[in-house]
Amino acid sequence: EAKAQWEAAKAGIRTAKAIPNPSFGFSATKAQGVPQPWTLTYGLTFPIELGGKRRLRVKQARLQVEAAQLAMADTAWKLRMGVRAALTDWQQAREVSMAATREAALRGELLKLQDRRYALGEIGAPERASSALEAQRAEAARLVALTDLHRAASAVALAAGFPLPSLQARLDAEPAPDLALPAELPPQETD
Repeated sequence: EAKAQWEAAKAGIRTAKAIPNPSFGFSATKAQGVPQPWTLTYGLTFPIELGGKRRLRVKQARLQVEAAQLAMADTAWKLRMGVRAALTDWQQAREVSMAATREAALRGELLKLQDRRYALGEIGAPERASSALEAQRAEAARLVALTDLHRAASAVALAAGFPLPSLQARLDAEPAPDLALPAELPPQETD
């Protein structure tokens, strides 16, 4: 829409520079009580613009072009900012989803270990139930994070103006951040 306004404003400069066309008029009138009742009149008029009207029209048209260019730049900026915000949200949702997936996997492994310990009689039913509850919570958090990831991908597609299936392949191809904990913490500097 902003580009169409810019194109229309550019066309307005050409219109403003144009010299007004002369006009030709022709009319026939009937007079009462005259031996020849029909009178034919015609006229040719050449408009003369005084006071720099054309120069002012051109200046106004150029200002409209400049305003349209600024509106187009503003629209592009808003679009870029919308895409950037959507991509940032998607990146955050992806990292949360990956962390939730990793936590759910770890909680599942912990539950398996707790099940073995329960089978051997090392722990009681309450401890095993607590581990099962934590595994279920982690799985629920993983599913919520995955839903948020899909919503964020849809928001990126909407902001960028692309259909989600064509954009999904690009989003999936992005390298995943490394969420593994470091083996050792770096030494802290002391003052």
